[in-house]
Amino acid sequence: PHAIGTDDTGPLVWQTKKMYGDWRDLMRDLAILKIGLRTMFVFPPNTRPPHLQPLDRHWLSYPITRHGTRQWNRNARLPNSLRFKVRQDPADPKRLRGVIFHVPCRPPADFRPDMRAIERVWRTTHHFLDEKPSLDRLTLEHSPE
Repeated sequence: PHAIGTDDTGPLVWQTKKMYGDWRDLMRDLAILKIGLRTMFVFPPNTRPPHLQPLDRHWLSYPITRHGTRQWNRNARLPNSLRFKVRQDPADPKRLRGVIFHVPCRPPADFRPDMRAIERVWRTTHHFLDEKPSLDRLTLEHSPE
């Protein structure tokens, strides 16, 4: 990963609408968002890990506790390319905001990337963030420093 991604809407950067006085509260809210991102990709019922092939959730990040896939080495690591950051609010440096940005990259060849599945997963993820009432999509002139 080397740059913030973009789509038809603009940069893949979201910021919390709320300003926080306590970083613990902000971290809790970002953690809840991150859990929501992961759990929206539901594993099929009546399937037991290790899964025969990678499922959508695997393309978000890997490994997943108790949900491996036979296609990848047990020690394989695919980090999530979404980044979560706490920063001072530009208008009020005593307050904090959460920033989420996507720095997309193609998984290593060892993962045998399924680009259709990967693009679907990230489109779904971006839509999830766009629809969150607690977040605003930032434009270029308002992107984080």
